[in-house]
Amino acid sequence: MLRWIKEKLNPNPLDQILERAKREEKKSLLIVWNRGLGDIALGLYALCFQIRKYLPDAKITFLTRENLKEGFILLGGVEMIIAPEMDRSTPFDLDHTLHTLGLCRTSFDLILEKPDPTRWLKWQLGKITPKLTWQKEWDHLWKKFPLEERSRLLAEPALFGKNNDFSANLKAAFEQQCVEHMGEKADFGDAKKQIFGEKMGFRKKSNIYIGAHVQTETDYATWRNWPISHWQELFSRLEKRAGVKILLFGFHPEPVFSHSCLVDLRGKTTLFELLSIIKNCCRSLVVLDSGISSMTYFLNVPFQLQLVSLWADPYMGILKQNVPSPNPLLNHIPIFGDKKNIANIQPAQVEQVLFSQ
Repeated sequence: MLRWIKEKLNPNPLDQILERAKREEKKSLLIVWNRGLGDIALGLYALCFQIRKYLPDAKITFLTRENLKEGFILLGGVEMIIAPEMDRSTPFDLDHTLHTLGLCRTSFDLILEKPDPTRWLKWQLGKITPKLTWQKEWDHLWKKFPLEERSRLLAEPALFGKNNDFSANLKAAFEQQCVEHMGEKADFGDAKKQIFGEKMGFRKKSNIYIGAHVQTETDYATWRNWPISHWQELFSRLEKRAGVKILLFGFHPEPVFSHSCLVDLRGKTTLFELLSIIKNCCRSLVVLDSGISSMTYFLNVPFQLQLVSLWADPYMGILKQNVPSPNPLLNHIPIFGDKKNIANIQPAQVEQVLFSQ
């Protein structure tokens, strides 16, 4: 309580730093970042916003880990220096690292060695929508993996019925739509079939890919993890559904699952490849409060996705940010554990959400 009062009464530390930097006409900033991937969207986007408010011409450089490089590329508008020795689990010596890189503290006008977006940028919650920039050139990256592209509308609308046969009733309804819009001598060429197929919602039958990120992959706040036994039960349930494939996402191939419906991509993708698969292949994504959930939610490009997130504490991550996704086609469905215990979310509940919306 006393800390909260103190923070309310005292000036914002970041604003004080930037006010002074503005007076002294500082131009080059180094920010040391050895925390999580999700914080790039949830904290550093607003940090860069505030820096540019005071120092519009500032060159912002992040000193960070190799495994965060692609996250900072998505952030955009910043430079990066990769510190080969930096590891999140071990103490970090800035002077030693700069020396090994041929740099020193005087190489920069201002260094934020221990940035604290959580405390410095509380004001931005509910106000700033982080927007991560997606490049079209990354869309093809999913093709490196033995997957199918998410269903696309076809010129020949042959989805419904056994073996993709276009049932007589649906075919008649489709042709009637064509006649109503184009007259009795309707030309049923591919282009026009595509148009009316889209109106009727006919799609190619293909696998239903549901992505799953089964662990937060950090030692921080492990209560955010859904029990492995619950994942096992969910996968057993989904295994019984025809055409459903579960894509396991993450950067470490543990724990081990053995269901026949699984495609284990953990440790096999870069961040760009992972997001390309989610964007172009997945119908749904089941996530915890993790870096993958934040990077997906704040990707500033329109694509259809059902994002199902599992929570113990609703005042965390993308929920704490409290803004809509910049992706207008994203359908976010959070599920909360009773009594702030994520283990109280039942696998049957998750399955129901996946297939009822």
